[in-house]
Amino acid sequence: MEELTKYDTVEYLTSEEMIAAYLNAAIEEGDMDILLSAILDAAKARGIMQLAQDSGLCRESLYKTLSPSGGTQGAVQSRALKLS
Repeated sequence: MEELTKYDTVEYLTSEEMIAAYLNAAIEEGDMDILLSAILDAAKARGIMQLAQDSGLCRESLYKTLSPSGGTQGAVQSRALKLS
């Protein structure tokens, strides 16, 4: 039986152009959960710690805010979006 490997989108977001295309595709879906997930992937690709420092938010807050199950915390999302 062949073993499956875990897929991680972040591994493929290797340039600003790839990140921009990925985020644009997520926006076109029109679903906030998909967009938040894509933003989290982009933040991971760029370095979540850097985004946390730039936004003045802690890393844990970013993960919670940008996860689809984290709810919509508009002010925090707005700060993260401005920097991503």
